Amino acid sequence: GNIVTDRPYQTTHTTFVDGTLSPAYFDISAAHPRPYDILTMELEGVEFSSVGYHGVGTTRGASIYKLFSRVELDDEALDRIFSARSATERLVWRGAYPVLDPVDDEAWPRFDLNSGDGGGGDGTPLAPVMYVNAMESPVSCMETEIISAKNAALRIA
Repeated sequence: GNIVTDRPYQTTHTTFVDGTLSPAYFDISAAHPRPYDILTMELEGVEFSSVGYHGVGTTRGASIYKLFSRVELDDEALDRIFSARSATERLVWRGAYPVLDPVDDEAWPRFDLNSGDGGGGDGTPLAPVMYVNAMESPVSCMETEIISAKNAALRIA
């Protein structure tokens, strides 16, 4: 297989909720301020990957939250997580990013896709073609993509 084209991608379910987080669900006092961001480990029984605050909601005391999950959060799950909801919007992001599956060094895609002979047989190198997403399969994070893109730009500048 080809690691550049044959790798699996992660589907992420994004749910936006205009509502109030349930203190009981998070085992906090009703008087305790609600968290702005909640990050989890993806373990059995954990319904979401993250919850993030995104602003003031449309009803008094409510907020807009964005939840990421591996599966769709149905109304029953949302009713457990939120004590009140006035609006819900669901999006499915297929191919959000590559599944993180570290590989051996030999299996990493090349950064420079056009190295070597320019095709004319005279040894003239091709114009550089950089694959800035080469790090995506082994580490799958945006920070490495930024560094890779900068390195590619500096290399051809």
